[in-house]
Amino acid sequence: MALVLVLNRERHVAAMTRWGVHFARALKTSLHLIIAKEEAESYSNEPVPEDEQTSSIWTAVEETLLAANLTANRATADEATTSDIAVVTRLVSDATRVQAVLSYVAEVKPRLLLVGKQESVRSDQAPAGILARTVFERAPCPTMLLRLGNHEGGECRSILVPTTKGTHVSTALKLARSATAEVKDGHLMAVVVEPRAGQEAQDLGEVILRRALSAADIDEDAAGVSSKVLLANDVLEALGDEAECGDVDLVLFGLESRSGIRKRLFGTMPDRMANRPGGMAVAVVRGALPVTEVLRNRLDRWLSYRVPQLDRDQRVQVFERLQIGSR
Repeated sequence: MALVLVLNRERHVAAMTRWGVHFARALKTSLHLIIAKEEAESYSNEPVPEDEQTSSIWTAVEETLLAANLTANRATADEATTSDIAVVTRLVSDATRVQAVLSYVAEVKPRLLLVGKQESVRSDQAPAGILARTVFERAPCPTMLLRLGNHEGGECRSILVPTTKGTHVSTALKLARSATAEVKDGHLMAVVVEPRAGQEAQDLGEVILRRALSAADIDEDAAGVSSKVLLANDVLEALGDEAECGDVDLVLFGLESRSGIRKRLFGTMPDRMANRPGGMAVAVVRGALPVTEVLRNRLDRWLSYRVPQLDRDQRVQVFERLQIGSR
């Protein structure tokens, strides 16, 4: 299985590549770096064309990989095996960039899909923002949206996972544990925030932490693992303060859907964490989609290919013909 990294914004290519390398090594899987283009009537998965090989994007990718003692195989779809993890770079295209990414994911069936999230909520309707948001909603595999902030992805030793009830937290905890387990001085910090309500709140928080770590098959007494209950009325502010005090590299939220993305990646406290001197990244991750949702998304994609997309005038003509035919 592979980790697929979507290179979505040119100025973040080097940092996102470093993050991709880190997680691919942690998960002991190959790394596929892809650029999606909107220029084909049907799905295409091709090696990087000659005229693209000297572009700034691929130059940055190659330099970053070389710094990590890696090389990529661009000539074919085969995975290069000249280093500790296999690396592939591909150019995929389809009727839309979203469809290109989803088609590649359906082909490769990755263990994790990683996409960079734009730096401003105001650009959420920009092409990069639409791609990230839609892929997070529709990709069948576990998917992570990463806001880089000031973190350049060089090292990731400490990850803080806000912990609540629900299976989505297990996805974040398992990924964080994998990403820190074999790193020197690696540290996973599971944190739950409860309102200031005395000893009962403290006890409830400890129960939530124990159950969450157990559900993720993580030994709470293992080296490099810690848990903490914070008593505060403002959840994000408490998490931000704890992350800064703990010199955290990544705050990783588990989500079930895209409904909480904006609150966790943007706003006063996420901005403070992402822009902290020294660097801290913020990310959201969800697990694989339910089978029923995957099938519905596949049907939608099939219809988009097979059923002609009509403009307004054409839809009016069809409607008029249906009315005439029904009389």
